[in-house]
Amino acid sequence: MGAYSDNGAVVFSRVSAARPKVGSYKVVEFGPGAESPEQFHAMVSLSPVSAPLGAFRAVSGTVTILQSTEEKVVGRYEVKAVGFLAAD
Repeated sequence: MGAYSDNGAVVFSRVSAARPKVGSYKVVEFGPGAESPEQFHAMVSLSPVSAPLGAFRAVSGTVTILQSTEEKVVGRYEVKAVGFLAAD
């Protein structure tokens, strides 16, 4: 689940295979220990996948699901991410 364009992508994942329900969820950092199905992880890629300019992993944030049906999931997100630029 995520947003994609020629300018980059934001990809969200979580441990639950169930479609998320309407509501707000925490975005948490990847790490050891048990993960809650009520949490998301996120990765951010700058530029197209074929020639990425940078990659970042979210350390905090929120995903807000506004609509959740079998056909689509609609929402908004805000993430704080750390990572690197390919030039570095």
